[in-house]
Amino acid sequence: MQADILILAPKGDGRIHRKNTILMASKPLVSYAVGAALEAVGAGKAYISTDDPDVIGMYRDDKRLKVLGRQEGAGRISVKDAVLHACETAGIGGTPLLVVLNADAPLVTAKEIGRAVSFAASLGSFGSVAGITAEASNSLQRADIDENKKLRVQGPASSGRYRINGSIWVIRPGRTTELDDDLLSADSYGFEMGNIESMRVGSPEDLASAEAMLMYKKECFSPDAKGGFNLERIYMHDDPQMNIRRSVFDSAAYARHEQRYRYFLEHIAAGDHILDIACGSGYGTAILASKAAFVHGVDGDETTVKYARRHYAQTNIKFSVSRAESAAIEEKYDKVISVETIEHIADPGKFLENVRQWLKPGGELWFTCPLASQVSGPSANPFHVSEMTLEQLKALVAGHFKDHRIFNLSGKDIFLRDTLNKKVEYVVVKGVSR
Repeated sequence: MQADILILAPKGDGRIHRKNTILMASKPLVSYAVGAALEAVGAGKAYISTDDPDVIGMYRDDKRLKVLGRQEGAGRISVKDAVLHACETAGIGGTPLLVVLNADAPLVTAKEIGRAVSFAASLGSFGSVAGITAEASNSLQRADIDENKKLRVQGPASSGRYRINGSIWVIRPGRTTELDDDLLSADSYGFEMGNIESMRVGSPEDLASAEAMLMYKKECFSPDAKGGFNLERIYMHDDPQMNIRRSVFDSAAYARHEQRYRYFLEHIAAGDHILDIACGSGYGTAILASKAAFVHGVDGDETTVKYARRHYAQTNIKFSVSRAESAAIEEKYDKVISVETIEHIADPGKFLENVRQWLKPGGELWFTCPLASQVSGPSANPFHVSEMTLEQLKALVAGHFKDHRIFNLSGKDIFLRDTLNKKVEYVVVKGVSR
């Protein structure tokens, strides 16, 4: 559905000097919201509402969007008043929907905007759609302090599961007057966003955090990221010779993947010969080799395999470089193990066909993968090229393994939910070769 996009870029309250134009990763902060809007706007129009002369100067001659200047020094106004001023000034209302972005939310992407518009369009009648972010659980009581720093306990912490993040709204321009100052009403809906995508910059510390998250996404999730998707390149040791760095996100993903391998350890026998497909840096291969007779770890990234050989070389382990969907493997194995791989493969059917060739008669395939609640459009993860619903996964596996089972790992959070994104459901699949 067509939508116009309005970016709100007020001058700021002094916590960050020249907030809109302060540099984040060498680009003005406001330019991130503008870039996302221009990429997402499609057949609609893009506007920027501001009382900041620096922003007006930046975009005055930009033909891709219209600058709606407000009087400088007129004071802070509500989000609703800013939207009403923009609608009146520019005559906004020709499209069914209006997306409202805050310029201090630099990590909202064009993809997030598209998802929000699609969600709003699916609702039919609504007052507004507001970006919301899950709150961290907190059982401690809320409190304030007096002038002597003495605590004044205010009662139990809020029981709300989400907070309005103020990063994005979708409204119907003709119904703006029905909304409150925060563009909410009794007929509002919540659009769930991750902590990273919904980050707001209101202080120097926020700016540093947002820049760190931007660089994290660029290094780990961009198409040119070294070695591809970050979760396939988890390293247990830093190695300066190979220019490998780790972060807290690596640690969280490592914990989840390690538990996957320890789960599979329970389903292999001491005499098994195992093929570990998409083995990454080799720590999972080593876990399997602590019980199995022999494990062959295969990964498509040469640097990753080089690291695995350096750190996990032992007599019952072999590592080789090959992509999962096209590995030329001549040996036959008792088990094939694969952790979160099939969703990264363009032709998962070909992968399962290959696995059957790699298994001995009666051999078993064990793999984990995320489930999509519904498949409509591209995945939120750009490296998931074959996300499937449970029904699609069942049909795919049944076409290659008549004897199969899909395990719902309820109650085991390390399996059931993604460490960084609590919305993704995971399952374990077992297929037996006949």
